[in-house]
Amino acid sequence: MMGTAEFLPTVRNGEFIYYVVNANRRINCQITALKSSPCKGVYGNFRIFDAEAELPKSMAELYHLNRHLDNGVIEIGATTKNEPVKLAVNPFFLKVLIAGASGRGKTHMEIVLEEEFVKQNIPTVVIDPHGEFARFCKFSNNAVVIEDTLDFEYLLSMLQKRKTVVYDLQGLKEPEKTERVYETLNRFMETKEKDYKRAAGDGSKLKIPPVLLTCDETEIFAPSKTNVDNPECRQLFIDYAKRGRQYGIGMIVGTQQASRLSLDIRSQCNSAMIFRIVDEGSRAVIRGLPFISRVELTRVRTLELGQCLVTGALVDYPLVVNVRDIVTPRAKESNFEKLLGVYIPPVPIDEIPKPLEETPSGLNVFSTPGKPNIQAVTSGASVNVLVKCPDCGKPMIPKKGRYYCQTNNCNVIMATQDGHITRAAAPAISRPRPPS
Repeated sequence: MMGTAEFLPTVRNGEFIYYVVNANRRINCQITALKSSPCKGVYGNFRIFDAEAELPKSMAELYHLNRHLDNGVIEIGATTKNEPVKLAVNPFFLKVLIAGASGRGKTHMEIVLEEEFVKQNIPTVVIDPHGEFARFCKFSNNAVVIEDTLDFEYLLSMLQKRKTVVYDLQGLKEPEKTERVYETLNRFMETKEKDYKRAAGDGSKLKIPPVLLTCDETEIFAPSKTNVDNPECRQLFIDYAKRGRQYGIGMIVGTQQASRLSLDIRSQCNSAMIFRIVDEGSRAVIRGLPFISRVELTRVRTLELGQCLVTGALVDYPLVVNVRDIVTPRAKESNFEKLLGVYIPPVPIDEIPKPLEETPSGLNVFSTPGKPNIQAVTSGASVNVLVKCPDCGKPMIPKKGRYYCQTNNCNVIMATQDGHITRAAAPAISRPRPPS
């Protein structure tokens, strides 16, 4: 639903406002289009997130939304303005979708959430198909990692002690992964139903506390296509998404390709944490979520590594978050240059050693560690780069990002690539002369 109003000149496109109905119900809105004219001033449209809400009776009832970002206990990072973001726990029991392309931070966010759940003694079951949480037990004594067949009675005892149980399925083929997960979760759902029936609505009589289920790469267990090897497992995940909250089970659904995840599960998610998405199919799925507007879709395309858009029931309005670093040791090294032995770490400026020589003109010459032919020349507050030829040792002439040797019989050319000065390919025809 859309509305039109006049605004103060200080408002901006995409900002959030709200109005109050029935004395205490707050309806959140978003400004979508602003215009200005000499007669009207600043005016435009605003989108109402609640489809059942009526328009405000008076435009004077619109207020600017000042959200408190630190009312929760689950600290996931900070906004682009460096404001800490802490989320409440209850929205996680309404199902949360975490979507993002490979290497954009999706699993990193899942580890951050699990670290926070452990701190708050929130019992969690983590389905880990690729061993990303294999070292999670080193983060806290309240976490256990199981690599073999999961003993169900042991699982219940850990959850009753409010611990996090990671079920590591790395190394198994997909049919075996789905079979093991189905056996465990099917029995767990039956046990939770009996526990709630026995408690008869009295939460203090529950033997098993409310539990969060986190699943990485959920499309393995609940794909969108119906002709799968284990349709029982797919249907079980759908049942968890539809009925899990009735028995105190929340879900965090991680996926690289949202288009391959079952529609029945996606439609039950009331919140989303969205990292940058590459494939068009997943973009179309995100576009269809009821709590994402066209403005947020534009922001998703520009997200940097480690940034995500948090939207839905988790927050009052969509929010870009810089996800904090994890404390848990990574189970897998993602820097492949380092694994292959070709990684060259950048040298911070404060690690440049003391001057090698004092020139008559008062210039101080500093050598870059590991690259004696590249030096920083300082004079007062200014810093210039002095590049010497690695073959003859004479200073090179800089021109448009390249450095040319002054020696006639030397064909060395240096160039700046990815912040480093390296040898460039020599020309195939003739050596270019240094620019005059």
